[in-house]
Amino acid sequence: MSIRKTIILLTAILCATVVSAQDFQRLKGYYRVWQTTDSILTYFWDGYMEIYVPTDTTIEAKANDFCERKFLGERRRKAKTANGDDLFVQINLPNLELLPLKKSYSADEYSTRNNGDIYFLRYKAGHISRNDSTETVTFDELAGRPDHSLDMSQLKMYGIVATMTDFDETETRFLTTNDLVSFSKRLGYKAHYKGEDEDEKIMVTTDFYVTDRQNITKELLKKIRKEKNRIWEFNIPRGIPALPDEVASAWQELVEY
Repeated sequence: MSIRKTIILLTAILCATVVSAQDFQRLKGYYRVWQTTDSILTYFWDGYMEIYVPTDTTIEAKANDFCERKFLGERRRKAKTANGDDLFVQINLPNLELLPLKKSYSADEYSTRNNGDIYFLRYKAGHISRNDSTETVTFDELAGRPDHSLDMSQLKMYGIVATMTDFDETETRFLTTNDLVSFSKRLGYKAHYKGEDEDEKIMVTTDFYVTDRQNITKELLKKIRKEKNRIWEFNIPRGIPALPDEVASAWQELVEY
């Protein structure tokens, strides 16, 4: 083979390697989800998961398009008096949208003030804050809605009548790369079972913190999908923010299920 052909072949291989290595960013992280019912901690799940973020910036992501995810293991705890109906925890397990939170409010109806406040029409809907390395966006998804609420009619199939009253999101990313650091969601509901009259006030908090990241190919992701989760000892990673005092205290009284 001539030197010229060898160079061309090596260049093609190297280019193919660079392109394929940019298919996905594999984010491994720790998550926790807890629910309070009428201000009493009733459920708490935590564990490890992976999220696979496409690195192709030309993809036209739409709202409610989510990244692929894989749960690696978890712990489930509940209050001794809880009936085991953890539906609100299940529907609020960590799910990362393809569209970064900052881009989700770029429509004509939104504006950002000099102090970092985000407005939807005349309603304050969020805030942007920065430090030397990261940018944090907080956003109220219900800002501007009538009564600041959303009917959850889709839950009627589970025998639950519910209205969403809170939906706050927070997302932190590195300034230089826009890579995800963490995200959180806080959702509130007024809900009752069919046949009952009084609503319960349900609050669910979801946190996800990135602990490791690497670029992977499509081919490797296919293998990862088929892999069985390994048995591992559960430890909360260092650097994870502490739980609120009242949650940490109530957690001690929960039982595994």
